[in-house]
Amino acid sequence: EVRSRFYSQEKADFYSDLFPRQQAQNFLARDKELSTFSSTSIRVGLTYEFAPNGWRFVDKGSVSLFYDRMQFDYDDFRDLTQPAAPGDEPLYDLSADVLQIFLSIWF
Repeated sequence: EVRSRFYSQEKADFYSDLFPRQQAQNFLARDKELSTFSSTSIRVGLTYEFAPNGWRFVDKGSVSLFYDRMQFDYDDFRDLTQPAAPGDEPLYDLSADVLQIFLSIWF
């Protein structure tokens, strides 16, 4: 199995990375999931079915192995964990490698 996904979104109307002062507007949000960002993911996987005719109490079984590579790039959300003056922090990004192993047994 091979799969690829690309996603992008624009920021919410009430989102801002920096606010000019306290109570600058009625609704404030600095949630990175509301900001402008794009993500890309690629998945590669294999599935092996065993005991197709059954074995003891097992009707059938399978084992699956999947690898995912994910990349998130934020266009207007700053990484506050990095030392810098307010507004000069680098933009936040995230990448992850995910390995999944499944064992399924039908009985």
